[in-house]
Amino acid sequence: MSDQSVMSPARERVYQMLRSGMSEREIDITLRRGRHKSESGDISQLISLAKDRIVFEDEGGPVRWQGPWPVSYVRSTGEAVYRVGAGHDVPASALKAWGFRYG
Repeated sequence: MSDQSVMSPARERVYQMLRSGMSEREIDITLRRGRHKSESGDISQLISLAKDRIVFEDEGGPVRWQGPWPVSYVRSTGEAVYRVGAGHDVPASALKAWGFRYG
């Protein structure tokens, strides 16, 4: 099952709007038309989720999934621990288990 099949139609619409170059303000105005105030509170959340998806697709995820990465530190056993993203240090032995690819 693909991510597209489980995604809400509203989230997909916001994603397409962002990809087409619309600003957040334009999307907000477009989606608020015809809605009650109580129904429009989730628009900022939809925009945030769509922006996260774009970052994930364009940059390969919230961390860089494919190395090489800088060595953050070396354990006393001599095993290198890599800085794969901001605040994400992963030991060499766990890279594959966490879905990272080296090289």
